[in-house]
Order: sequence, then structure tokens, then C-alpha cells
Amino acid sequence: MAVRVLIAHSSGITRDIIRKHLESGGCEVVAETETVAQTIDIFRTTRPDVVALDAGLSSAKGFGALWLFRTIRRELPAASIVIVGAPQSLDDQRIFLREGALECIVEPFDGSGLERMWRRLSDAYPELKHTDERTNTAASPDWQANTEIANESFSPFRSGLPWDFGTGVFTLMELLQFYAAAFCRISEMLGQAWVPINRGGDFHSLAGPLEATLGELQRDCEKLGLSITLAHLRRMLQDFDASGHISLAGFARQLSEVQQRLIDELDARLMIAVPQQRAVYYQSIDLFGEDVSRAFPSATMDVMEAGKCLALNRNTACVFHLMRVIETGLRTLDKSVNEPNLDPKRNATWETILRRCNDKLIRALASRTPESRQDEQFFSTVTADLRAVKDAWRNPTLNVDRDYTDEMALDAWNAVKAFMRHLATKLTETEP
Repeated sequence: MAVRVLIAHSSGITRDIIRKHLESGGCEVVAETETVAQTIDIFRTTRPDVVALDAGLSSAKGFGALWLFRTIRRELPAASIVIVGAPQSLDDQRIFLREGALECIVEPFDGSGLERMWRRLSDAYPELKHTDERTNTAASPDWQANTEIANESFSPFRSGLPWDFGTGVFTLMELLQFYAAAFCRISEMLGQAWVPINRGGDFHSLAGPLEATLGELQRDCEKLGLSITLAHLRRMLQDFDASGHISLAGFARQLSEVQQRLIDELDARLMIAVPQQRAVYYQSIDLFGEDVSRAFPSATMDVMEAGKCLALNRNTACVFHLMRVIETGLRTLDKSVNEPNLDPKRNATWETILRRCNDKLIRALASRTPESRQDEQFFSTVTADLRAVKDAWRNPTLNVDRDYTDEMALDAWNAVKAFMRHLATKLTETEP
């Protein structure tokens, strides 16, 4: 029985490429979707084995790929999910991988990314591996042709790195594990290249060892993504192939240029250290707890961004994202009590919002039904939490029109977290 796949991606071209690759390998594409609402409806109808999910999918209500991913994982844990068009940031990819994604393919993706996706799928589904073995190739001829087309289409974006040395935060162990050895080898290779130059002699008798050294140097520069240094190294290697007229002095000048480019590129790489006590704000997924993530999925990304800003001491930016989280909670609260004046877009003053909550509390006190007694307790805590948020905000309105210190941002974070966790005990957003 063929492995059944749902492709959820906003780009028709991307859907075509994925479909051709998967069908060439023996998969059955049961449906294709391009919106969040379409995807959740068709997923529940088709119950596929695999979902190829566009990380950029979002809806007008704020429900995005992360909410969709978690919904699929919750409703059909056996389904494999491949994140297509994953963000370049490793931290964002880790969110999906830690929660069970089979693979993350960075966009713009190429043939190598599609082949990696196939390998992971064939490991998970033996029947696909059987297709692999039956053809006695990495895949069918059609698959290889499609891979070549994808490579030609996206080749300017290929990096060849095991993971992107681009944006994001890396642990010290990751830096040592993946890059310290490469840095050391580059230093060693440069030292080896200078030894025969310093000794002098006939260049042609040294050409073989020097060319081999440049080849090693090239491979390590590729691992580090040092593109400017690589461009000059490749020209030097081409000179070995194209001409026998290189002098030892000429080679020495070019090697000096390699060293200078290497220094310039390494100087341009900015690494930011996050204090250990703040690392949790950057790396964790459900910073306000799983209940808040499930109840208010449209606020998930703002909670995560607020955490990253807090970890990096971008305090005012942290409070700005917290403001958007609060707005999500208040809009849900206003729908539950049919009180549009709680919507911060209609009325952004804390006192008005608190007064409306007090009015609801007074109405609950006036009625002594079991339901009203539960409302009394719930809204009493809501009002107390909102007062704590107002005090932490240090501003009469919900706007962010001042600068916040570390302490002030942390106060706002804790207050908003308590408020949202309490709302999640009773309220939820509606699905798209």
C-alpha cells in the first residue's frame, strides 16, 4: 500500500516539485492545500500518513503553521510531518524537531534537501525503501531528473552545510563540535602551505602537495560557509589546472590574499553570548506553558519572540510583543462576556478594561447560581492579574511608549504570563 501524502504549501510551483519527487518514489499524493483552513479540513478527512507542511502558512486570525503542526500531532500522532520552507534560524527549526517533525527543509530548497526528505521518509516507511532497492538507485530516473531541475532552479542558494552557520544562537558545545575542528584545520593547512614557500625551491616540484593542501583548505572553508575565501581558493585551484606558469612568489601573494580574506570574513561574523540564566527564554518552546499554547495559538509566536528579546536584553521589544499577547487574551475575554469595550483596539486604557472586569464581577456576585460563583472566582483572579500587569506596564494605556529596563521587562513578562495562564483555565480561541 502506497504511503499517502498531503502537501500543504502556499506556492503552486513548490507543490509541483514536491509532488513529482514523492510520486516518483512511490508515494500517493492524496490532496494539496494552500491555506490553514483548507489543510485542517482535508487533513481530518483524508488522515494521511505524511504531511509536507509549509512553515509560512498562516491565516487572517493568526493561526499559523506551528498551530497546524501541533493540531496534526495531537489528532494523529502516527503521521509524519516534514516542514518545507523551514526558517533559516536553527532555533526556529528546533521547535518543530523537538515536537516530532520528521525533517525541516530550508527554503529556498534544492534537490539535496528533497533527497534528504526522501531518506528520512524511506527510513520511516519500509515500503518506500523497497522502492529504492528495487530501482537499485537513490531513486527512479524521473526522481533524478526532477532533482537536477530543482538543483538548476535553486543552485545559487545551495550552501552544502550540515546546518546553517547563519542567524540564531548556538550552544558552546555546538560551536566546538561543528566548527572548532574546522578552524584548527584551516590554521594547520595554511601553516603547511607556507612551509615550502618559506624554504624556497622549484614551484613545479611542490605543486602537487600545495594543490592537495588547497583542496583540504577548500573543504574546511565550505563547512564554515566562508564564501569570499572560497571564491579565491577556487580560482587558485583553477590556476593549477589551467596553467603551469605559476611562480612560487605568485603563489605566496595569492596565499596571503586567502589569509586576509579569511580574517575579514571571521571578523564579520558576530556571535552573541546569552547568559546561562536567560538561555531558557531563548530556547524553550512553550514559555507560558502548554495550556496557553493550546488555548491561544495565535499568541505563540509573540510569546516566543518576547522570550528571545528578553534573553537578548531587548527589553522594550520584549514588552511590545507582550502587548500583542495581552491583546489576544483580552479579545478572547471580551467575546466570552460579550463586552467589546475590553478589546484594546477599541479602548486601550487599563482603567476602563479593569472597570469592565469589575462590572462583570459585580454581576456575578449579584447572582448566586453555581455558574455565577465559578465566574466570581474566575473574574476576581482576572481582575487581580490585570492589575498586576497594569502595575508592571508602568503606563496608563496598553501602548508601549517608553523604554523598559531589564527589571521592568521581567516584571511585565511574569505578570502577562500569570494573566494568560489563568485565562487558559477557562477560555480558548476559536479555530480558523
